[in-house]
Amino acid sequence: MSDWKPQERAAKPGAPPGWGTAFPPEKPRRDAAAGPPASQGPAVTPYQSAPYGEGPPAAPAPTPARTHSAPGVSPLYGTQPVYGPNTLDAVAMPGVPLSILPADPMTESRSHLDGQRVLAAIIDWLLMAGGIVAAWRLIHHWTLSTYFLTLACCVIYLFVSEVLFGQTLGKRWMGLRVVKRDGSSAGAAAIAARNVIGVWEVLSAPLIGYLVMVFSGPRRQRIGDLAAGTIVREDYHSWRPAPSSPLVVIYPVLWASAALFFGAMMGSSSTHLSSDPYMQQINAICRNAGASRPIGLEHAELQVAQVLRGVEALPPPPNPTAVHGRRVVLKWFRRVDRILTQIIADTRASGRGPMTVAGDLLQLRTVVQKARTATHELGLPNC
Repeated sequence: MSDWKPQERAAKPGAPPGWGTAFPPEKPRRDAAAGPPASQGPAVTPYQSAPYGEGPPAAPAPTPARTHSAPGVSPLYGTQPVYGPNTLDAVAMPGVPLSILPADPMTESRSHLDGQRVLAAIIDWLLMAGGIVAAWRLIHHWTLSTYFLTLACCVIYLFVSEVLFGQTLGKRWMGLRVVKRDGSSAGAAAIAARNVIGVWEVLSAPLIGYLVMVFSGPRRQRIGDLAAGTIVREDYHSWRPAPSSPLVVIYPVLWASAALFFGAMMGSSSTHLSSDPYMQQINAICRNAGASRPIGLEHAELQVAQVLRGVEALPPPPNPTAVHGRRVVLKWFRRVDRILTQIIADTRASGRGPMTVAGDLLQLRTVVQKARTATHELGLPNC
């Protein structure tokens, strides 16, 4: 080893203070052991090798890593944390919540929503029933196509509401929403399958649909939900509408077209015009009398009386078919005329309008429907 030491140099004129002096001694490290320096031979630095014949110097003991710190103080940089049952408690920072994965919707218990789902269905069907009653008052001559189209409108209402908003008016009122089994928004195809099966459940077997929902367990999926892969959960979860699809327009058009087609096909056999000339004359009398829509009960009575006078004024029927047809027409139109006359008399006596004779009006509607069915079977579509 060399005994070289820095030599002091004479300060030059005009040099800054401290120029030419030796470097100050190195300050001791903070983690060095306390006490006087060891006297066993010369010190060996990491950049020097040990003297010949001696082993390498022993490595200093490692400083234990700090895995926990005081509250409000982050752990030392570069240390390795210890993982165990209290790991979250060790790494949690005061005031900073830990992120928790959302629960699987299929593991939720939705049995407490049974009452809300039933009430939502009742609200929706009451709204649709109100629309049907309004259409019933506006449309006087109901056909099979009209019934099918009304049912299609109910399905369209359910479909469009749940595709665009994830809920109908009844579900919105009760705080419910239709989603997929993973919690995402349901597409048009899934909603279509769910609602078509739902209408079948309500019209044919409502009790079976409810029992299937109850026996499905905490998931509470009815037959339509099981087929479409959907669930009904509470509305406080985040929701985004499904991507736009042309099925939102195609499905309603298909349902309306199918309703009109099947209604026309199934009702065509009972509304064809009779080939008998005498029956064709009766049909022409009905067509002329019903050319204008009746405004009130008095106007309807005048139309019925016109049909009766026209049929009674015809010559005697020439064949048994015409005899039977004339008898059926006179029978039903006389019954309608008798009920109309009674309703008008009761209304004038009470002086409070036709709503005071609601029972008679219901009877009149029933008789008119039976009369229309009987005359259509005779081949008189205008009676």
